[in-house]
Amino acid sequence: MGLSAVVKLDDLDAETTGTVSSTSDDTIKRRFAGLTEVAQSISDFEDVLRDFIAMADPDTAKKVTRILQQNRDVEPSITVIGQIKAGKTSLINAMIGEPDLLPTDVNPWTSVVTSLHINTPSPDPNVKASFRFFDEEEWERLVSNGGRIGQLAARAGADDELEKLRLQVVEMREKAKARLGRKFELLLGTEHRYGVVEDSLLRRYVCVGDDEAEFDEQGRFTDITKAADLYIDREDIPLGLCIRDTPGVNDTFMMREQITINAVRDSRISVVVLSAHQALTTMDMALIRMIAHRASREIVIYVNRIDELSDPATQVPEIRSSILATLEKNNAPTDISIIFGSAHWANAVLLGRIDEMTDDSTDAAINWTRSAFGDKMDSWSAEQLVWHASGVPALFDAVAQRMYEGPIRESLQKSARQALNLAQSLDVVDQVRILEQDGALHRSMTPIQLDAELTKIEQRSIAQLKQSSDAACLDFTNRVDQAYERFLERATNSLIEHLQTKGEDAMWQYSPLGLRMLLSSSYQVVLKRSTGSRPR
Repeated sequence: MGLSAVVKLDDLDAETTGTVSSTSDDTIKRRFAGLTEVAQSISDFEDVLRDFIAMADPDTAKKVTRILQQNRDVEPSITVIGQIKAGKTSLINAMIGEPDLLPTDVNPWTSVVTSLHINTPSPDPNVKASFRFFDEEEWERLVSNGGRIGQLAARAGADDELEKLRLQVVEMREKAKARLGRKFELLLGTEHRYGVVEDSLLRRYVCVGDDEAEFDEQGRFTDITKAADLYIDREDIPLGLCIRDTPGVNDTFMMREQITINAVRDSRISVVVLSAHQALTTMDMALIRMIAHRASREIVIYVNRIDELSDPATQVPEIRSSILATLEKNNAPTDISIIFGSAHWANAVLLGRIDEMTDDSTDAAINWTRSAFGDKMDSWSAEQLVWHASGVPALFDAVAQRMYEGPIRESLQKSARQALNLAQSLDVVDQVRILEQDGALHRSMTPIQLDAELTKIEQRSIAQLKQSSDAACLDFTNRVDQAYERFLERATNSLIEHLQTKGEDAMWQYSPLGLRMLLSSSYQVVLKRSTGSRPR
């Protein structure tokens, strides 16, 4: 049964739904309202700068041009993270509108952080794909102490984990040597660049290889590849951004977890991909806590694979309630957006193959679209219904909001301040010139008087700073005290419950992560309130 069943079940006429075309652009236009609004804000600001350039003298015009270029160089980044088999790569393919770009038939395929630069010019116009290799120093550091994870394990006294990680790195090095032979040493610290993005390249540099096939091309360079950068142009995405695909955080190979952790540090927005069958596990919560400790990070949860649910209309609200309860129980941020969808549905629409979906997937799509988009059944085509049911448009809207509230707004504000300072300085110069021409400018202040005025300004500014600092410290102290009280209350209740249910002989443990979350949140709130900025 194809998705044309939607037509039969809901008596939609054929003219409204249309037929599935072999070209996705003919069946649905990818329009992302949130991204369009962000792009329009950037465009409006750049129009103002261009007007400034047109009116300014040559020297000032050069300065404003640099401000314009500085604003264009901002590339908001989105890191997609989650466990193996959650469907991260399929989701990224759907997000960028290229269903077959990143291979999804390899499990797991992502062993290297792969950065997809959308509408961002490559440093070299002739390069569309680049793969950077670890250098000798980085390899030695990994072998000796396991890199960042090894350092954390050493600090925590987890000697067994540290040794396990070290042995994994040694094994990875030996496997790379066996694959590459004499080329191994020569490749370290170098980079391979290509003018096209091809499936064969990605399989060679990014996918996990087959240990049984010593000379298999798949995964040939993966073990020594540090990062992959792909440059892709998409007209349907109205601005430049970077989307990063990462290894699964539940990979048995700890090095890949470290790779993901490092990628998170470099990104302002994180999309945590969960599977509808295994929503929000302990591993996922640990990941969310790690991200949430950084105030500059914004989190969106995307629950994938609802196409595999038997009754999404009933099960999705239950899964949402379970996720919210788990977040609250673990003192995670309460304002995380939770979006449900199916990367499989999105890619089926993009490929023009919704009528080729399995009966179960089609039934789930009908069930969910009726529930979530019942008011659109008479006005949207089958492709539009499935496209929105996939959650990709909603995901981009959520991401766009965080982009604008974070890196985009900060960039616009920074550039606006620079342009305003430049304009004000020109205005002062013009006023002085006018006064001089009219003979109305009297330079009557002596050096002693000038020093006295500057001293007054300094003292006034110091007093204002002290007042603001004292208020911020008091606010922070009060919040910290409240955090401690709440933590102690919960810990005490947990201990009492433990004693009542398990007795005093059983060991009791209580994680301090909740307290860390509360303290971090208190600090960020006070800092934002006192400075009006978002700490990086």
